[in-house]
Amino acid sequence: MHRSLRCLPIIAILACLASCGDDATAPRSSSRTALGAVSPNPSPPRKVIFLPPLDAGPLPRGTSDVSRRVEVEICVRSDTICTGNPIARFLTTASGPQRLLILGGPRAVDEGFATYAANWVVPRVTPAGGGARRYRITVLVDGSELAHRDLVALDLIRDLLHGVPSHSPDERLVVGGLPLPIIFWVEAPSQRLIVQLGDGVNGTPLAGDSLWPNGATVRYAFTAAAGYENVLARLDGQPAPASGTVVTDREHILSVTADRRPTVAATAMPLYQTARALLTAGDPVAAFQSYLDDVGTYVDAHDPDTALRQLQDVEYLAFDPIRDSVSLTRLDAALAGHEFVIGADSSASAVGTSPNRGVTHDRGTMHALDATSALDSLERTMFLYVNGIWTPQFGPEGAAAAYVALRILVSRVPLLRNQSAFGVHYFYNRTRSAQRPTPQQQQTHCTTLFVARLALGYKGANAFGPFMADCMADPSYRRFSDADLIECVRQVLAIMANTDAAETDAIELAQRIQGHRTNGNHVILVPHSQGNLMANQAIHHLRSVTNEYDPGRDSTCIGLVSLASPTSRRWELSEHLIAPIVVRGDVVPTVDNDWPAIDTDLSHKLLDHPSLPNIFAPTGIILHDAIESYMEQPQSRIAIQQGLESVYSACAVRTVALRPPTLSMPVGNATVLQATPFNAFGEVLAGRVFSWSNSNPSVTTVTQTSGFSATVRGLTAGTSVISARSHAGRADATATVTQPSPPTDPFAFAYTATYAAGFFGDDPHLSGTGPSPGPVPMPAGTLRLNFFSQFGRLTAAVNGVGYSVNTIAPDTVVLFGNSLSKYHLAWNAEHTSLTGTLDTQNWIYQVGWVPVTLAVTFNRDLP
Repeated sequence: MHRSLRCLPIIAILACLASCGDDATAPRSSSRTALGAVSPNPSPPRKVIFLPPLDAGPLPRGTSDVSRRVEVEICVRSDTICTGNPIARFLTTASGPQRLLILGGPRAVDEGFATYAANWVVPRVTPAGGGARRYRITVLVDGSELAHRDLVALDLIRDLLHGVPSHSPDERLVVGGLPLPIIFWVEAPSQRLIVQLGDGVNGTPLAGDSLWPNGATVRYAFTAAAGYENVLARLDGQPAPASGTVVTDREHILSVTADRRPTVAATAMPLYQTARALLTAGDPVAAFQSYLDDVGTYVDAHDPDTALRQLQDVEYLAFDPIRDSVSLTRLDAALAGHEFVIGADSSASAVGTSPNRGVTHDRGTMHALDATSALDSLERTMFLYVNGIWTPQFGPEGAAAAYVALRILVSRVPLLRNQSAFGVHYFYNRTRSAQRPTPQQQQTHCTTLFVARLALGYKGANAFGPFMADCMADPSYRRFSDADLIECVRQVLAIMANTDAAETDAIELAQRIQGHRTNGNHVILVPHSQGNLMANQAIHHLRSVTNEYDPGRDSTCIGLVSLASPTSRRWELSEHLIAPIVVRGDVVPTVDNDWPAIDTDLSHKLLDHPSLPNIFAPTGIILHDAIESYMEQPQSRIAIQQGLESVYSACAVRTVALRPPTLSMPVGNATVLQATPFNAFGEVLAGRVFSWSNSNPSVTTVTQTSGFSATVRGLTAGTSVISARSHAGRADATATVTQPSPPTDPFAFAYTATYAAGFFGDDPHLSGTGPSPGPVPMPAGTLRLNFFSQFGRLTAAVNGVGYSVNTIAPDTVVLFGNSLSKYHLAWNAEHTSLTGTLDTQNWIYQVGWVPVTLAVTFNRDLP
């Protein structure tokens, strides 16, 4: 599977114009984090300013607004509330005395100096009113109260004679029966200016959103920072000069971007020269591995993030897809299907491979990601990166940068950091077709090429015109063809139809995976974009076609941390072995694919700021980039690291259960211990091997009987701890061995033994013959042993022949007969049997008496 997810040429055209802006703050602005979108605060409420005679003071500053629906209501007031319905109402739409006038004429309206005015005759104060009446004048704008004034009406003659009634400082005194001019000003609200600045832009105002008086003139000026060029400003989405003014007559959005200008530092110049030499190398595979080794050395000697940025610049300048199209196509074909590695990684170098397609031996080091012993607490794991196709990492240009970015991410996962059990390899996925495109196809794919450069930050929308002119004028351009689109569709349909078809490259990837697993490594694939299609086919090939991978049987697993989302859920892997990293706004197939997306800084910038120069809504294409969208954005970087750790935790043994957890056995007995391994999610893992240990070998012995079981046998009375361990998982079982006294007097029972035919000779205790022996055949028979207690002495009889008893120890009995026979017997733990020997003599014809030792076991007769 070596083509696709640059599969959507129409979307590619729509994706060609984009760049992104950063969030920041500005004067009088509400601060916002780098993760958030610019969400303008609600506009401040309008202010109503009363003019004389209701208020005194200078005229207000700013501008007035007579465009709103304004009305005035007057009511009778009791204390601080109105009583009853309004007694007067003034509207701009009314006529006659109830009309609310706009003073100043059209010019005052246009220039923001118009005022509202009404003329209200204050009712006379009657004696029944107690010498005064209270009123409230309320101004409503768009139906909401914005201001009011409280009045106290006077009877001019009576109140002068008897004194003005008491009133608060907020109440205005008016004379009943006289007209009262009500004049007020509705102030136009401040206007918001939102400034969005992309990377590499210097100037003022600063990024953020700020409030300015209505109609204010705001000056701005922006320049490119070092390493950037082509500053482009847009005011409300329309092109604007890099320096100028904005009149805050309404809310405006000013966005400014710059194109990044890549440069090669002096220290990175050898890398650039090595990269350029790849285009003419006689052995491209060896040359590319040598280049990767130099990359590893360079990264080790510098800050990783700075080195990664320099590496991106090196690869951008070293490989030009137009100028070097023929050489890059040749190099791409040579590298396809090979596996590469930076640094020492002994866990991979031993993998068996086909000729000319083996893992290249390593030179240099990087983050010490190599193998460890099988019983180390961390389990050997290989992270295998598979590049996509329709991404800025087309072929060799960008390949090493994406690989290094993943290695940096792995090395910074706390569980994986500086551990020798983990390795990161790179499976090179074929990226281009050599078929020469038609002029129409070339035009489409020039646009696609521009999108790739734009996503890398090297060619923004600012430089679109000159770039496209150069691209279209190049007669040797061989970058893409529509055959790639057809191949992509075929791969997607093959996966969704669950067919067994797999391309040569996918089968090669399957063999690589199986080689690492055979070598004792878990394999966690990290495919990007179309690499997911290849990984899907490789897993299907191992799982259902060749049956080489069986998670219910195998000791090593296959996991997946997918960048840019799997195509579907048909991965033939359990849920915990898949960690899809989907960026919000990414272009991913929607059929049978409901993986949740995450927000990133980049997605916020592109999706939440419609005024940025993304005229054709290119967010899905831009957010498809492996490095910028996934490996450099904080949220997606965290998601990848959590995915790596989570999938590893699904493969690795976290805990172990031993059954039974406690053992109690008599001396000589045995019990089987069963160990069950679990991952971090409580799922049983198959095929794992345990090491067993015994804290007290003098009490118990432990014999491993299978990979997950062992037999424990008691030797002597005491206690021991039996441990089963598989990597980080360990469980203990306590064994108690007892040597109990007989439950009843063993001498109160009869014991019976049997023997086989075939002995020749004579023993009076066996044959019952006299002292003159002769050759006597001894048929099969039974011995019956009885104990007797008589006159304080313990005696025994075997088949009625008496024996004296000498008890050597509680578990040992010796029976003495005549000079020809003696029994040495030992009890078992339960005192139910006596096992030992009979030392006697057999008569052999023409030989005489011959000493012989016969094995014998007496079992206690059941009562």
